[in-house]
Amino acid sequence: MSKEFNTDLKKICKYCSSVIESNFDLLTCPKCKSYYHIECWYQNNGCANYDCDYKIIVFQDEMLGASSIEDALINIEFLINNNRFIDAINVCRRILEIDKNNLKVKEFFNKAISRINIKMKLIESGDAALTNEDLQAAELYYSRALDYADKSESDLLRTKLYVIKEKYPKLLKRRKKSRLITNTIGGLIVIVLGFLLFYNLHLKEYIDYIQLEKGDNFDNLVLMEQQVKYYENFISKYKKGDYVEKAKGKINTFCFYIIENLYKNDWRSAILYLNMMDSIYNPIVYKDLKNKIYYIANSEVDEHIIDFNNFIESNDIESAKEILRIISEISTYFSDSDIKQKELYLQNKIDKKVKSERKLKKNTNSVELFNLN
Repeated sequence: MSKEFNTDLKKICKYCSSVIESNFDLLTCPKCKSYYHIECWYQNNGCANYDCDYKIIVFQDEMLGASSIEDALINIEFLINNNRFIDAINVCRRILEIDKNNLKVKEFFNKAISRINIKMKLIESGDAALTNEDLQAAELYYSRALDYADKSESDLLRTKLYVIKEKYPKLLKRRKKSRLITNTIGGLIVIVLGFLLFYNLHLKEYIDYIQLEKGDNFDNLVLMEQQVKYYENFISKYKKGDYVEKAKGKINTFCFYIIENLYKNDWRSAILYLNMMDSIYNPIVYKDLKNKIYYIANSEVDEHIIDFNNFIESNDIESAKEILRIISEISTYFSDSDIKQKELYLQNKIDKKVKSERKLKKNTNSVELFNLN
């Protein structure tokens, strides 16, 4: 789970001026060190501090036309009507990247956010009531939450409702037979066996996920890398389970923090974690990370080009070829970038140099042969 802040050290988001409740949602400006919610950072396209000019670079690979936006609006409404609020929000964000002033999209976005908040409040209230053994209230909250739940969440809520409904007669039976020790023991055995059966059929994935989530740590790089492997194993184990999507979201979050820690000093490892991310979850974050990694890799290529030119000038073709091999290896990570063009340019330069050397050698041999004659 996300690590809660110390109440004496509350951090305020520079963009929305509200308290950042957990490290899970914290991002710090690399230039002025101001604090932001991750959502606020990317919504503002960088730092909101007037004394700081740091902005993120987001390259748009595609533009939506008016007709496709209309289709997207229909799709958003369909997703909201089917309680697929996260999917609706993601589509809204993609449109707002291009058309920030689209009022209809903003209306849908706010509607999806509102319904998610209602759903989460109902589920939290149901969980609290269940903890306090107020089964009637828990059943009421979970039943109302079903109106806002998608398929996977509905299955989980119905499972909880099933447990609540099964618990009523068992509790009544235990109270009636509380004076009889043997019947009490028999009742406990029935409850234990029922719980074990329910655990094996329904709760094992839930409990495994909760236990796994307890190990979340966003302050230690090694522990974050280890947690990514654990979530991958969880997904491999349950495949189509109720918590697989949440586990994928966790992997995306951990990869984000790992890449932020790695890309400046080890961009090759950073790009491996980038490939583990699903760009659909947050395409803006994904593109920003990709651009950061590319910037570092491209800087490394430029340094190699300086060495390459020095070797060419000194006629050290073999060393120049080794530099070209290194640049070629880097270009495999960025096949759609200008690094590939730089590789081709350097290859052409070597080819011309080799051809020139051969021609010079041939002319020299001809002169020597002529002198001998």
